Amino acid sequence: MLYPVTPTPSSVSAPEIIEPMLEFMSDAQYSVRRALVSRPRRRWHLEYLGKPTADWRIIRDFLQLHRLGVTPFSFVHMTAFDVVPQTNTTPTWLNYQHGLVTGQWVNISSGPAGLIGQWQVTRVDSVYIILNGSVASGTAPVAVEDYVPTAMARFSENTWESPSKIIGPEQIGTAGNRTGYFNFNVTIEELF
Repeated sequence: MLYPVTPTPSSVSAPEIIEPMLEFMSDAQYSVRRALVSRPRRRWHLEYLGKPTADWRIIRDFLQLHRLGVTPFSFVHMTAFDVVPQTNTTPTWLNYQHGLVTGQWVNISSGPAGLIGQWQVTRVDSVYIILNGSVASGTAPVAVEDYVPTAMARFSENTWESPSKIIGPEQIGTAGNRTGYFNFNVTIEELF
């Protein structure tokens, strides 16, 4: 199940890089460090500002359905996308400063019909990635954003704190009543 694209967050942070290390100290007092996993994971902080009660309830219900991070879901970085050139080759190459490593995923939301969807990538260098399994689909530019096929919500002490109330009660406006407006945050973390 995909994390809700509406309501749209007011801001989404650039991804934090999570790279757990295993460190050994030798008898000669030098250390050896090794990564614990084959590639780093990413974490995003989503900030929702001044959202009405209905929007807060959409996110709350989604997170409760996924038990506040127990059940994984998919995540598309909906507020940051690049419109980039692509090659008319098999497989298709994308040309932009991507910051991705081999094995990560992207979502193509517009462009040639044959490319729309999610693709695992192979990193060529800092400006080229290959869409694994893709075929030539024309030369039109594509809109690409980060996609995480398996993610979870992370909360401090496994608790999603109540949102900050901006105005009004927690109600949806009916018959002239004021609706509540809230600020709240969600942290999304990539899983392997």
